[in-house]
Amino acid sequence: MTIRFLTSGESHGKCLNAIIEGIGYGYELDFDFINNELKNRQQGKGRGGRMKIETDKIEIKSGVRFNKTTGSPICIEINNRDFANWQIPMSISKFDFEKLNEDEKNEIIQKIEEKKITRVRPGHADLAGAIKFGADDIRDILERSSARETATRVAVGAICQNILQKFGIFGSCEVVSICNETNENKIDEINILQATKLGLTNSIKELKVTPDIILVDALKGIDTCNIPYQSIIKGDALCYSIAAASIIAKVTRDRIMKGYDKVYPEYGFATHKGYGTAKHIEAIKEYGICPIHRRSFLKNLI
Repeated sequence: MTIRFLTSGESHGKCLNAIIEGIGYGYELDFDFINNELKNRQQGKGRGGRMKIETDKIEIKSGVRFNKTTGSPICIEINNRDFANWQIPMSISKFDFEKLNEDEKNEIIQKIEEKKITRVRPGHADLAGAIKFGADDIRDILERSSARETATRVAVGAICQNILQKFGIFGSCEVVSICNETNENKIDEINILQATKLGLTNSIKELKVTPDIILVDALKGIDTCNIPYQSIIKGDALCYSIAAASIIAKVTRDRIMKGYDKVYPEYGFATHKGYGTAKHIEAIKEYGICPIHRRSFLKNLI
């Protein structure tokens, strides 16, 4: 069967929704299993306290009767408990200020302005979304492009996983190896692209399990030690495996940069994570370069 799904909802809105199309008739669903998968998602590490606020459970709106699928599209909903704290800045309806007194009007305006965002965040969809839609409040963009949306994807995946289990098909994943990074001297010597390829080759050599295929984000012309590989343009957006690896890579990078920040506190590595921000460049101009700075990158900045 071919399955498609569509998600909707905002991070701090009333709820998250998903509509699943293509699931056949008569498959019995175990709601406890699905909700347990959502619980497992909430045990991951996050930068905020959102995981502690929510207690995610699905509510089936259509497509299931007596625990069995009816063959029609399945609609699921996950409530956002945190919406109770965001009812004014995330209100669906506009406010009729003419019916409010001055204090009530000012209170609403203040709460909306407090949550308004006008500065884009690096590495997020903020800038692209603001340009695409011409939004002056980036909250309209980031509320949708939020990690909170992954709760619906976990629920959809759990439903599919639950059905596959009826046929004796079980899925699992694990990190089998995290390999050594390429240092700044090697990057300066052979350039960032070749160093990236070299790092991938070295990682493949250190794998404890030989994969059937290697999925790569965009890179081509790689020595994969005779293992077949597929290069996927925008792989972190199109392939869950690459997206998961990207998350691990960024979390690892952030941890490394926090360690460097303790050794070289004047540069602010814990904040900018090594990117060429204005404050980072100012620090280099004031204190000079430190041992971990790449010279080939700095020549374009200072």
